[in-house]
Amino acid sequence: ISVIIPVYNIKGFLRRCIHSVINQSYTNLEIILVDDGSTDGSEKICDSFSRKDLRIRVIHKKNGGLSSARNAAINVSNGAYLFFLDGDDFIDRNCLQNLYENLLFFNTDMSVCSYYYYTKQKVKKFGTQSIKTILTQEEAINIIGRGREFTASAWGKLYKKELFYNLRYPNNKLCEDQFVMYDILLRCHSVYFNSDPLYFYTIRENSIMNSKSAIQMSDVIDAARRNYNLINDSFPNLKYISVYRVVEAYLEVINRMNNSDMYNFHNNKIMKQCQKFLFLNRNYIFMDRENMYFFIQKIYCFFILLNPKMFIRIHNLYKKIRGG
Repeated sequence: ISVIIPVYNIKGFLRRCIHSVINQSYTNLEIILVDDGSTDGSEKICDSFSRKDLRIRVIHKKNGGLSSARNAAINVSNGAYLFFLDGDDFIDRNCLQNLYENLLFFNTDMSVCSYYYYTKQKVKKFGTQSIKTILTQEEAINIIGRGREFTASAWGKLYKKELFYNLRYPNNKLCEDQFVMYDILLRCHSVYFNSDPLYFYTIRENSIMNSKSAIQMSDVIDAARRNYNLINDSFPNLKYISVYRVVEAYLEVINRMNNSDMYNFHNNKIMKQCQKFLFLNRNYIFMDRENMYFFIQKIYCFFILLNPKMFIRIHNLYKKIRGG
């Protein structure tokens, strides 16, 4: 297994991450640390660990972003299987053993575990159900599209390396996972999912995702609309999934808009596109035969259709009252 860890200015988290990998119960590992132009000493930590453990190799490169770092490691990886781990996260001691054994035993192309949200104050499991099952392509797209039990993130999954043949993460994009995951699923004959949480996802206020504006987050919409076409072309009966992913992407971006953003040309264009999409797919949203939408999502969609500028004002007032 090649474990790929992108590293960029995460000195305070990196040792914990690397220790969680070198202490795995599964030991046949190639650990690739990709220093993506760190300036805080993270690069020195990478080199220090590589001198202590022969399984570790370090790539030092100019800063190019998360996709660039992952791609650099994929290109030189020697393992038959790939596992992505973000450098501020860490994994349970039996994570890789569990994923590997499930993939081999059930003869699947990808093996997935659940995860914990991790902060200094609390640890909370993602998902509510206890699931241990083999998923077909269609079932995997259904469950990942709902985003309630496991998500389209690159991490927390063990892949056959062949799934990445002529496929790489797009550079200079946020939510790069979203641009690739559905392509990967369409290459899988089957996926094994075990809802036991074996990955610890660290919540940081200054993380890439939490620090981005509505304009910067518009990549989320581009990915969702791309996946909308992929899903509909392969599984027309899953259109309710593809619609939901686009609606959720629009809401993610619009929720980040401030009152002043309403007069920005780019954001105004997004709002108009959103209105059009919501109107054309209103039956999927408001009839909701598949129980996809939370009540608050339907409320948001209704007011965006009714009056988007009023929605943003009310939404920001609501956030201000809540202290958000």
